[in-house]
Amino acid sequence: MESVIFGGASAIGWGLSYVTARTSVRQMGAIRSLLYTEFVSVIMLTLYLILVPSLPTTPVSGDLALAVAMAVAAALLSALAEVLYAKSTEYGKLSIVAPLSSTYAVVVVVLSVLNGTVLTLLQWVAVAITLFGVALTAVKRGSVDTTPASKATLIGTALACGSALLWGASFWLTGVAVVTVLGSALPAWIGSFVMFGVLGLWIGLAMKRQGRISLQLPARGEWGAVLATTVTANVAQIANNVGLMTANIALVSVIGSLASAVTVVIARLMLREHLTRIQWAGIFLILFGVAVLSAAPG
Repeated sequence: MESVIFGGASAIGWGLSYVTARTSVRQMGAIRSLLYTEFVSVIMLTLYLILVPSLPTTPVSGDLALAVAMAVAAALLSALAEVLYAKSTEYGKLSIVAPLSSTYAVVVVVLSVLNGTVLTLLQWVAVAITLFGVALTAVKRGSVDTTPASKATLIGTALACGSALLWGASFWLTGVAVVTVLGSALPAWIGSFVMFGVLGLWIGLAMKRQGRISLQLPARGEWGAVLATTVTANVAQIANNVGLMTANIALVSVIGSLASAVTVVIARLMLREHLTRIQWAGIFLILFGVAVLSAAPG
């Protein structure tokens, strides 16, 4: 049940953050949006660690050093995934790229099973139903065309799939080698610092290619999306890490992928993005699969 609760909390948080991040990226561009989101995130997580101490109290050991190294590696994968996802929202519809990025759960399930995780038959069925639902939310009816808008959607789709692969590897690594030693908040804090390094590299490459780029502070009307993205994403990350500490890495990740359904519904209600019957069917399958996972023994 803990896996379901914390996985669900992360799904809601990430679902909301996908929407606010999309708004921020459209307002400020991917680089500025990520830069100031991570800046606020570092401050927020630092204050959290000070007010709610959760740093390791054991002496530095081989295991602790390895966990820190794995946390940095996982953070690097996550940072690259975040960059790809941010770029995907510049090209594709949020109601398409968000569900595709949430298929990271497929990668986590595969890696977990290869690592020895055993799922019951009912859990396998629930996982399959949930992931099938996630796939359906990205399906659009109609023939393929080659208009500029369609090509942009294709680019966004490819970037979202790349982010899913990297996030899947990152979450699995965090679950098996990081949170059991470092807890739930410290890995998120490490991730924010690593993201700064990746952003620095990205900014350097962008300046070399484009010349001068704007890094000015967000305008008054832009801070809202930055703060909302930071809060929702950090709550989701910590909830996900707590869920991973239960050792049900595959199940937590599958439930966390429900974020796609949250995003699609919000995109429909707030951004007026049209959903097909197939996409609505996908949302209902996701909800049904998560309900089965919640009730499944083991």
